Formats: sequence, C-alpha cells, structure tokens
Amino acid sequence: MLTKFNISIFVFALTCAPIHTHAQDEKLDPARLKQVKEMAHTIPDDTMYLGLREEMGAEKYDAMKMRMEQEENERENFILHTPGITPYLMFLLNKEYESRGTSFISIMVAISKRNDLGEVNLKKITDEMNRILATPSDKLNASRETTFLIGGVNILRKFPSPENEDLAIRVLTRTDRRSWRNGKLAAAETLAIMGTKRSLPHLEQAQKWAESNSEGDDYWNNIVTEMTTYNRDLKRRMEGVRNDHTPAAHDGNSRPGHGSSQPVAADGRVQEKLYWLLGLLGFLGLMAAVVRYRRSRAV
Repeated sequence: MLTKFNISIFVFALTCAPIHTHAQDEKLDPARLKQVKEMAHTIPDDTMYLGLREEMGAEKYDAMKMRMEQEENERENFILHTPGITPYLMFLLNKEYESRGTSFISIMVAISKRNDLGEVNLKKITDEMNRILATPSDKLNASRETTFLIGGVNILRKFPSPENEDLAIRVLTRTDRRSWRNGKLAAAETLAIMGTKRSLPHLEQAQKWAESNSEGDDYWNNIVTEMTTYNRDLKRRMEGVRNDHTPAAHDGNSRPGHGSSQPVAADGRVQEKLYWLLGLLGFLGLMAAVVRYRRSRAV
C-alpha cells in the first residue's frame, strides 16, 4: 500500500507542472503581496453567516454582517481598481497552484475581474488548460486540475477569439460524467458570452445532457434551467438580438490575439456566479466564525 502511495505521489508531481510567470522574475513588494493575497481570498456572505443570526441575536448579527459587507466591498474595489496588482495575482496563482489544495480558485476569481491580464499571462493559463485537457484523467489530480479548468474558462470570457472558443468547447465536452456538471456549466456560460455559431450544437448537446441526467429535484432542475438559458442566449446573439449585458463576441472569422489590451466586459451575473466555487472555503469560514463567537461568550 505504501509503495502504491509513493508511486501515485511521484506521478502527481510529474503531471502538476507549475505555471511559470514573468511575475516570478520581478521584484515584488512583500507588504503589497500580503495585501493582495488577503484581499483576493474572500468568503461569500451567504455561506459565512449561515446559522449565526439565531445564536447571536438580530442586532449583533446585523451589525457584524454590515461590517463584513463593507469589508467585502473594499476588497472588491481593491481587486477591480488597484493598478499594478496583476503580477502579484499571477505570482500567487503560481505559488498556490503548486500546493495540493484548491484555494487558488480565489486568485483566479480575482484575475477574472481584472482588465489588464495581458497576452503573456493569458497564454500561461491557456497553456496549462491545454495540458490538462490533453492528459488522461487517471494521471490528473481530479479536484486540483479540474478546478483550474473551471477557473480558466471563467477568465476566457473577457477574451473572445477562435482559439479561446475552441478551448471552452473542449472544457464543455471534456466528459459527460454527472460529476463534471460544474465544469459544463462554467464552459456553457462562457460560450453564451463569447461563443459563435460553432458553439451552438455543443450547447444544444449540453442542454440535452442536463435534461437526460435530471432526476426532477430542484438541484438538477436549476442545472437544466441554466443550460437552457445559455443555449437561448447564444442563439439570440447569433440572431442579432442583444440584451443590455451581452457583449459582442468575435464573428468566427476574425482572429484577435489571445490577450487583447481591451478585453470584453463580462456579464454582471458572471462575477456573482463565480462565488459558488468558494463554497468549501465559505463553510470553513462559517465554522471559524462560530468558534470565535462561542469562545468570546465563554470568556
């Protein structure tokens, strides 16, 4: 058993190549790096505060939630508007991706909000996505590398191009296993935003996949609804019916570069939905908040 474990660790080390970035060669300010890391690792409000209202009382709970929401807004503004932090985010992504956890998804969420990723950094991300997609699934770390695919396909939404559309289609069609539903949803939403008519048959197939897997419960009903919505949104764009939030995508013939200096602005719903990826972190935050509160009452 120990021998098999050691072999699996060796294979894992070979397949988990770090994302080398130019940020590694730059001199980064340690204080700034610490600040960016703290701001990027955020916890969704609706998971952090579950169950605390009854225990704390309405007044204390509301005051705490208001304070935390203000801090969350400050973090959001910091990530969106602070110049020069993308090299720090790329450095953190590389460092955390080398670890065995999936906390790096917070960094990828932050990167997806930025408008200054650049061609070089985007290529680092797409190269790793291509490596993962080309690697047999039994050679991958399922949670770590599939999480990277989801974070990466979210980032592609601001960079419409034939190459990136093809990459999103590959993520969408990677597998039909029910466990890959989150990956399919992320890729489908990306294609609804930046895809072309080439993506239509794949979204239609994804919708049929969701319908065939649905067990009639609320969870799968929501998946079917979202897949149907993404399929409809792309069809409307291809028909020239654009809503207020849907950006123009490439036409399938033009070939913009990987990292345009003026990325397309993503749908406002996209950034909100990214936070489901932090659900596990949110649960840990909830547990920590409960423990801190109970300790304060015991003193």
